[in-house]
Amino acid sequence: MKKDYLRYFPKSSYYPNQFEAMDAIHEALLKKQVVLFEGACGTGKTLSALAPALHIAKTEKKTVVIATNVHQQMAQFIEEAREIKKQTDIKVIVLKGKMLMCPKPDMDYDTCSLLRDNTYKLIEQEKDIWQLKNEIKSVKDKMKRVREPGLIELQRELSLEFDKEERHLHEQRKNSCDMLLQLLKGDNEEFRTWLFSGVRTPEEVAEWAMEHNSCGYELLKRFMKEADLLICNYHHFLDEEIRTNVIGWMDKSLQDIIAIFDEAHNIESAARSHSSMKLSEFTINRALDEVPA
Repeated sequence: MKKDYLRYFPKSSYYPNQFEAMDAIHEALLKKQVVLFEGACGTGKTLSALAPALHIAKTEKKTVVIATNVHQQMAQFIEEAREIKKQTDIKVIVLKGKMLMCPKPDMDYDTCSLLRDNTYKLIEQEKDIWQLKNEIKSVKDKMKRVREPGLIELQRELSLEFDKEERHLHEQRKNSCDMLLQLLKGDNEEFRTWLFSGVRTPEEVAEWAMEHNSCGYELLKRFMKEADLLICNYHHFLDEEIRTNVIGWMDKSLQDIIAIFDEAHNIESAARSHSSMKLSEFTINRALDEVPA
């Protein structure tokens, strides 16, 4: 009997034991069980996991996440996702770190975060200025119709406030991200159509965004909730803060995720690395300076 999950299997034939593996994984996922799957290189482990996972995710309205620490494996996932998409249309997002996708080579994470926060504040300030402008217009229109004490003073106060906010807005623009600003003001439908018409690498997304004066990382975040499959690095799910953000962008909870960890023998060292505290020599010396002699 033909299995429904095979619609996500793009090959015309199977490796030895591959069909049995897919069947076992499919049954385990139905029962909400954890699967440990081992096999030699080149035995089709990724597709054996992806095909049943994508089928279960589709029927249960979940999202499949496949993560690895190995760059070569991520490239392989992308190729296999492209093969699947040729057979059955799926929406795929490939995620790398923010700084790897930023078109500004000298940008660091803290500066990027500051510019991002300032850009969101800029949007709110522009709304406030627009509201002030409308209030001034309303007062002027009222002054043409009626003679009411206090209207001239009110107009003066509003105009002073408007000038002050405009000066502040001008300074805020200097400390914001113009690419993010462009994204926030657009509908981004052109990017969405392009993104899901294929399986795009982070480098391709960054290139598209730079050509359109936008931010590729922020664009991906906005459409992550539509993805059937997310391809990412370990740190996106092993780091608690990053995982919380990613799941939030996906508009999911952990119960809505089917996670596939490739090269799982690397998880222990990767998790230990993410859980380790790092102190710079400068920080330690500063702390020692605070200790009484």
